Amino acid sequence: MFYVLFINLFLNDFIVDTINKEILNILTLDARTPYLQIAQKLDVSEGMIRQRVKKLVENGEIKKFTINTNRSANAIIGLKINAKKNLDILEKKLIDLGAHKISHVSGRFDLIVETYLAKDELNEMLDKIRVLNGIIETETFMVLRELN
Repeated sequence: MFYVLFINLFLNDFIVDTINKEILNILTLDARTPYLQIAQKLDVSEGMIRQRVKKLVENGEIKKFTINTNRSANAIIGLKINAKKNLDILEKKLIDLGAHKISHVSGRFDLIVETYLAKDELNEMLDKIRVLNGIIETETFMVLRELN
């Protein structure tokens, strides 16, 4: 008990960040991992895990918990956009259409959109993205197999 209290009060930011990173790594692989299982793996209390996950959510480190199903197609969509258009509005529209993750990137595309939809839903999403105001070009990459 004292050890856990000591960790909460006195460990430096590096150790604290390491614990948070481990929590994020575990939840990224399986968002349904029980807090008790995470705590046992990291040799800390379940309460500490619960508290840290709550703070990670509150601070925006964890944006949402989600699932992938066998019916889903993992697709990555590269978008070239008109830089003069309002990016916030475009981001909201993409989320409404089913975007799982949106990243502003350098290189050939301006945005990369990741999505997990049934194949017919993906096709419908792509049709709707192509006619959005501010979209210049799209290119879709289907993930055939994830390596990790």
